Amino acid sequence: LFRPPSVKGWDGAGDWLDSRSMLARQQATIELTRGQGLGQRTDPARLVESRGDQELAAEFLDLLLQRPDHPARETIAEHLAGERRRLRSPFTSDAVVDRQLARTAAQLVTALPDYQLV
Repeated sequence: LFRPPSVKGWDGAGDWLDSRSMLARQQATIELTRGQGLGQRTDPARLVESRGDQELAAEFLDLLLQRPDHPARETIAEHLAGERRRLRSPFTSDAVVDRQLARTAAQLVTALPDYQLV
């Protein structure tokens, strides 16, 4: 990946993508965004304050794709809303939920095919 044949880069744009390399990159991204182990230093939860689901989706789309209005924004926000409902409990603080949602938002954006071509 980091040794292109010339300064022009790789020929074929997205042709170098295959399901195995995409899955490997996604697994690496999940590890880096978990907030544990290697991911403590790259934890996306450190980047954002408490926000609504739409704003959180837009922020990570902007940060990672420079496209806060990406067509996947609504789908990501809906997934975050479902996660918020699932994570909420009398025993879980809002701060813990917000941190987990930030990690989930980063993982969802990096799973988009558009991100793989950036």
